[in-house]
Amino acid sequence: MSDTSLRTVLVKYSITNSNEIDYKDTVAPFSFLDFINNTQADYSPEEYSSFYSSYLQAWHANQDVSEEEQKTQFKDYYRQFIKEIVINYTTETEKRFLEKIDFNDPADLDVAIPFFANRLKDIALFYKKKRDEGKYVIDRNKMKGSQTGLEKSYL
Repeated sequence: MSDTSLRTVLVKYSITNSNEIDYKDTVAPFSFLDFINNTQADYSPEEYSSFYSSYLQAWHANQDVSEEEQKTQFKDYYRQFIKEIVINYTTETEKRFLEKIDFNDPADLDVAIPFFANRLKDIALFYKKKRDEGKYVIDRNKMKGSQTGLEKSYL
């Protein structure tokens, strides 16, 4: 993994990005999935997790919130995100198992953390793959009408 302390994350439409003028996270920070969608670069799943924590800290720094309230809100954001994963990214069998988890009980969450970690990694890799595919399509479409594209199609 690269050194994340030396890099900053630019999040589109965020109050944490000084280059933006149209903010979409003025009331609440982006969810993890919205964060991934609005990040302007590709990172590894581990980096996304680290950068999301940094984003939440930067977002809260722009708000007038006490440190204790900030910690409570962080926990609430992650609980909400875990619930979103259960709803949107699990099979019916997994849902039946995960619905029995008490999200306020640290012991229950300790049991489920490996599942959620793997699922987060899968989600981040999915978005990375889609971005890579999108870049390829753009390059391929640029080549279609060009001289180089014509030469390659005849060879």
